[in-house]
Amino acid sequence: MDVKRIFTLTALAVAVVFTVTVEAAPRRGKRDEGARPQISEEARKLAAVCRRDPSEANRDALKRQIGADYDRFLEQLRAKLKSGKHDRKSQEARRRLEAMTRDRDKRVEQIMRRMLEPQERPAERPGKDRKPRKRD
Repeated sequence: MDVKRIFTLTALAVAVVFTVTVEAAPRRGKRDEGARPQISEEARKLAAVCRRDPSEANRDALKRQIGADYDRFLEQLRAKLKSGKHDRKSQEARRRLEAMTRDRDKRVEQIMRRMLEPQERPAERPGKDRKPRKRD
């Protein structure tokens, strides 16, 4: 065999192995049943008010709105499971839905904390070696 033929066969073997590896790799996409609930514009406005004035009344209003958004999200998941769109993995999806329903209060608190924690600019985050940009 000549060198050109060996090189061609080697390149073809590498391409086949790469293709099989990529196809067999688990997909890292957004799963419908595991996705985060969408936060409504009303909840975003309430979070901004709560950051400015963190009173108990504002926190309660934000918690009620996030709870309503979360309940709407759970209802959408239940509807998807009932429609039969997730036949292949319906058992696991039902278990996740049960866990999300069971831990509702804890998850609502997590969403609230995430919304109310102060946001840092990328240059201000620890561990970044970038110089802050000059603002005009």
